[in-house]
Amino acid sequence: MRISDEVQGGWSRAVVAKQLAEKVQRGRDVTKAVLETLEDLKAAPGAIVPIADVPDVPVGEVTVEGTVSELWNPSSPAIAQVGLIEDESGRTKFTIWEKSKKTVVREGQTVRFRAVKKNWYQGRCSLAITGWSRIEFPERGRWWDE
Repeated sequence: MRISDEVQGGWSRAVVAKQLAEKVQRGRDVTKAVLETLEDLKAAPGAIVPIADVPDVPVGEVTVEGTVSELWNPSSPAIAQVGLIEDESGRTKFTIWEKSKKTVVREGQTVRFRAVKKNWYQGRCSLAITGWSRIEFPERGRWWDE
C-alpha cells in the first residue's frame, strides 16, 4: 500500500517517510506504523479524504473531492442546495447552507469541498458547507469562493 495513493494533499512524501521512520524507531512494527500514519494523514488539514473514510476521521472538519451525483429540492429556506457527492470509495449527503453564500454546484461537476463540517443524523455521516468552507472546481484549474 502506498500512503500517497490513499490520501491526496496534506503531507509531502518526505514528511510521510519521516513519520513512518519515527514510529518504527519507537518500536512499532511496520504494518502498524503505516496504518497509524495513514490515519494521521487523513486527519491532517488539507488532506483530501476518501468519502467512505469520512465517518472514521477523528476530526470535525474534512476535505473531500468527488462528483455531484444528485441534487434535491431543499426542505428549508435556510438550505441553498442539498445532494450527494461521490468518489470511487463511496458517497455521502452534503448540505450547502444559504448563509454560507457559496457558489452553486451542478450535477455531474467534480468539486472539492474544503473545511466542511461532519454532521451525524440517525447514525449516518453527512457534510455541511458553512461560511468557513470552500468549494473548488478542480477541472477549472482554480477555485471559486463567493
